[in-house]
Amino acid sequence: IHTECFDATGNDNIMHLESLLQKTGGMDVLIYNSGFGDVSKTLDWELDKKIVDINVNGFIEITNYAFNYFVQRGHGQLVTTSSIAAIRGNSQAPAYSAAKAFQAVYFEGLYIKARKMKTDVHVTTIQPGFVYTKEPRTEKLFWGASLSKASKQIIRAIDKRRRKAYITRRWWIIAQLLKIMPGFIYHRVG
Repeated sequence: IHTECFDATGNDNIMHLESLLQKTGGMDVLIYNSGFGDVSKTLDWELDKKIVDINVNGFIEITNYAFNYFVQRGHGQLVTTSSIAAIRGNSQAPAYSAAKAFQAVYFEGLYIKARKMKTDVHVTTIQPGFVYTKEPRTEKLFWGASLSKASKQIIRAIDKRRRKAYITRRWWIIAQLLKIMPGFIYHRVG
């Protein structure tokens, strides 16, 4: 096992990633799964800044480097964990939705770029709904998935090199509804 310490807010991580690549002899898959979000009832600047630092700055620092690394090698797979919240903004956590939308849109761009370059680099965006990541389960979440069920679906999506996967798969329905819902309706519930 080889380790390196990374700053999730995006602060000079490239040297740590390069060190890890040297120790391991390279990589075939990079899964970016660092993220943070919390309810922002008062639109707290410090909270929003932390969310953007981790979900945007830290994210792009590593994934940009990894995409170029895979292109140079001629193969690889880049995976990120975005969120169903990426589809539309919401009043409870506007910075979180925006940051996760940044990830999803950036990865869509990388997917298109890889196809146009005709390279064997695969780009996968995971968009989970609610997953019980903390134990014990203190609240009931709408369509909440166990960590085991979500993990199995994520692994399957990565193995199949899917471009996008909603976790659990039934969140695809919500995603489609959110995309077509008129603003005058969504703005009452978002």
